[in-house]
Amino acid sequence: MIETVSDLSVLRARIGAWKREGARVGFVPTMGNLHAGHYSLIGLARERADRVVASVFVNPTQFGPREDFSRYPRTPEQDALGLESAGFQVVMGVDKDGPSLATHRANFGGASVDA
Repeated sequence: MIETVSDLSVLRARIGAWKREGARVGFVPTMGNLHAGHYSLIGLARERADRVVASVFVNPTQFGPREDFSRYPRTPEQDALGLESAGFQVVMGVDKDGPSLATHRANFGGASVDA
């Protein structure tokens, strides 16, 4: 069963443990509602990393003033099933009201992203 992690300290601890084991960790940021394009990126990440974390976060900053953030499709159950089928064990997720992670930066071995 896939585990959804929404606490940044838990995610950092998990990634830290993987890195201490010598694992290369990849990151695939998404806004959910996953489709073939996402799974292609996930496949590439899995080819290049020992462990891959995917995020599912509908980012309000990616919507303009006339774009409807509230209508963007959210399919968390289907996304979790798809990620689990793709071999994921952990997904970084946040609730639909906004991320508790939004003000943090996550560093994934040379690539930093706002989480």
